[in-house]
Amino acid sequence: MLAAWNALWLSDRMTRVPIFDPAKNPEIARLRRVLAQLEATPLGARERECADVRERDIRMRIEELEKR
Repeated sequence: MLAAWNALWLSDRMTRVPIFDPAKNPEIARLRRVLAQLEATPLGARERECADVRERDIRMRIEELEKR
């Protein structure tokens, strides 16, 4: 009984591991800023800057980083 109580008491007070790696956050933030710039690119310049392809690649990379 005492062991069960100790396990319960410790589980309430133990710190939890974050679900994300703090080192990845700056990269995700940077990619989101780049994505916002691409979305603001005028339609005439999107083809010249390959914005559609870059946007797709950035979205995939953000998704990969968020899954880890």
